[in-house]
Amino acid sequence: MPPHGVLTGAGAVIDGSHATPWIDFLLHFDIDFRRRRLSFVVRALNQVYARLEEPAFRGLEPTQIDEMKQRFQRPLTRLRTLRSREFAYPGIRARLLALWCP
Repeated sequence: MPPHGVLTGAGAVIDGSHATPWIDFLLHFDIDFRRRRLSFVVRALNQVYARLEEPAFRGLEPTQIDEMKQRFQRPLTRLRTLRSREFAYPGIRARLLALWCP
């Protein structure tokens, strides 16, 4: 995913037949994989809170963990929005549904 979750070249379907570059990107990019990986990272960060007294984590503040989690949550939220198909026109939703739910 491009930096900061921005999909460059976002636009509508051209003449109803050819996908613009951002649709092509979605059709060939495994969004679920990225979403799962980010979820695993957030889950692991949640486990660190209980270990802050261990020597390996000494000096780490809960607010630092909060900040890290927020940095992972932003793209995770964007990926969940993409997965929900709520961002797309009905024709695009049908294509995405066919791709993700064969």
